[in-house]
Amino acid sequence: MADEKKVKISNTLLPTESMKVIAESIGISQLSEETCQSLTEEVSYRIKELAQDALKYMYHGKRKKLTTVDIDCALKLKNVEVCQSPPSFPTVKPLGWGWGGNELPRYSPAGAFNLRV
Repeated sequence: MADEKKVKISNTLLPTESMKVIAESIGISQLSEETCQSLTEEVSYRIKELAQDALKYMYHGKRKKLTTVDIDCALKLKNVEVCQSPPSFPTVKPLGWGWGGNELPRYSPAGAFNLRV
C-alpha cells in the first residue's frame, strides 16, 4: 500500500490580507478582522471543493493532467457561470492535401492529362 500514490489536498487557507485587498478593490473599505477570517475560510473551502470535483472529471476521463475543461465541468456542476478560458486540448492541424503538409500540389505539363471526355 505504501507504493500507491495519493493526491493530498492540504488545509491551506488564503491569506486574510488578500481578502482585504479584494474587498477594497470592489469598494468595501471597512472589513472587520472576524469577517475577513470567516470569508477566507469560506473561499478556501469553495476552491478546494471545486478542485476536488475537477479532479473527479480528470480521473473519469483517464487523464493525468488537470485541464481547464475539467474545471469548467466542475463549475457547471455547481451551477456557476463558466468563465471564458482557452481550450486546454491541442488544436488539430489540417493535414493539407497529403503532399507533406499544407503545400499545394505541383502541376504537371499540359500534355500529361487527357481532360477530354
